[in-house]
Amino acid sequence: MLSSGGADLAEGTGPITGLHRLEEALRSTGTTLTALRSGHFQEKVGDVIDVARETGVYPVFAASADVPLPMVATADLGAVAAEALQSPPAASECVDVVGPAYSERAVAALLGDALGQELHVTTVPEEGWTSALIEAGFRPHIAETLAELYRADGHGLLAPRGDRRVRVHTPVETTIQRLLALR
Repeated sequence: MLSSGGADLAEGTGPITGLHRLEEALRSTGTTLTALRSGHFQEKVGDVIDVARETGVYPVFAASADVPLPMVATADLGAVAAEALQSPPAASECVDVVGPAYSERAVAALLGDALGQELHVTTVPEEGWTSALIEAGFRPHIAETLAELYRADGHGLLAPRGDRRVRVHTPVETTIQRLLALR
């Protein structure tokens, strides 16, 4: 199953708590579960392409835009999943899928280069996360859950803690180019 870093925790991780419950429910069936836990998806940059293109702003929902974090391309996750299906483990396991690390500022610079414009990174203060998400069109309860997710990430709760790690290597530039080609 596709899970997430932080799914080992029963609470305090926003929408990831549902993945925790799903992992537990699947384990309780006696199945051999391979839970693929990644951190940030590289494809999340797709959520801000239109805003960046239209306003020149790259919003960041974190305390800093300068902390490098591992980012995984979904194509890499698919390859890891295919390998797990072809060679299943003997026992259940949680696999941390770890990609190359980038800061949000570095991603903004790469996106700006691909768009042919300079992007200004704006770090949204924590107290404004929920209202900014509501303004962006999220329902209030979803915005609150996402804000909890961002707080959990900032406190290190989404760090890899699985049974083993698999490193993947797709550069975020490749993902940005693919996303822009789809628009």
